[in-house]
Amino acid sequence: MGSARFGAVGARVASKAATRLLLRSRVVGKSDQELLSVIREAVGEAQKAIEVAARHLSCSGRDLATTLVCAIATERFAAVGQVGDCSCVLMGGNGEVLTLLPPQKGQYANETHALGGHEEVLKSKVYRGNVHGLALFSDGLERIALDRDRPYWPFLGPTWQFVSGATSGADTALEDLLQSERVRRATDDDCTLVLAVLAPTEEVDHDHA
Repeated sequence: MGSARFGAVGARVASKAATRLLLRSRVVGKSDQELLSVIREAVGEAQKAIEVAARHLSCSGRDLATTLVCAIATERFAAVGQVGDCSCVLMGGNGEVLTLLPPQKGQYANETHALGGHEEVLKSKVYRGNVHGLALFSDGLERIALDRDRPYWPFLGPTWQFVSGATSGADTALEDLLQSERVRRATDDDCTLVLAVLAPTEEVDHDHA
């Protein structure tokens, strides 16, 4: 959250806490409700991390406010949760592309929900079907990656295809893309992008995401 004094710190501790919880979670064989419970637990851990950081910095949780989107997935399902105006787009094995969770909007323009704020609203969803790729991104990429909340393939398609074929240097290339004039002309907001693509030649760990 650009308006939060220590927003970058909040984003870092929240994402690390949520990731640690998700990496410990066994997900195969779980029902939709059990998967959503894992997501809620991950977001809860993120909120606790913000509260701990706020005590260390002698500030309020709002000073560390951050949006958050997280997911657990195998090639057969994906469970996603978000707080705020971030988003998650899924690419199915049959080429279907859909927005699992569109950005949350507040009552007023430029208003959104966030971890660390007075009001936290978690939206979550389970998708059952073939999963080939996920794209999770912050609101700075909304105008580029979405078109009226629908996935914008001219941007997402090439980036997914690049990651699928990359053997090295993908992180650097994506960083260059997000810092490019094309992207910066469209937004001056935070541009965080996480891409995951199923590699068909690799053995998939069915117990963890």
